[in-house]
Amino acid sequence: MTRLAEGQPYYHPVPGTTWKDYYYKLPEFDQQVLELFADWDKPQISELWTKLKTNSDLEIATDGSVKNSRGTFGIVVSTEDRVRILEMSGIVQGWNPSSYRAELFGALVLSLVCHHLQVYQQDLDAFKCQIYIDNKSVVNVSNKIQNKQTLEQMLN
Repeated sequence: MTRLAEGQPYYHPVPGTTWKDYYYKLPEFDQQVLELFADWDKPQISELWTKLKTNSDLEIATDGSVKNSRGTFGIVVSTEDRVRILEMSGIVQGWNPSSYRAELFGALVLSLVCHHLQVYQQDLDAFKCQIYIDNKSVVNVSNKIQNKQTLEQMLN
């Protein structure tokens, strides 16, 4: 679940909460990551969630790069027959970005988007998709997280 801020309880949206109310109660970092969705309303969020849940042939690609000391990421969600459901991109936060961090940041953003859509919709069932990430190190970290390895296990 989502934390409001350090030391505050987890936030569970009550039925009828607007997306904007949910969004503005998120931690600052999460708001920055989800800025693309800041002005969406509940029908738009519900429609996106329905598309993610009902398409069994989803393909998601994330990418990251660094140019002139500026890191960027991009995410594309589409169906197998190339119908785009969502596109988003942004700046990688932090000082002195690397290609690895940019790739990892794209994967993190994807995870946060999916997490907050699930929490807001109060539907914690997973949806099926094929995720494409072209950085083996990021894939390895993602697999370790999915397998619920501890930080100590991940570092060894």
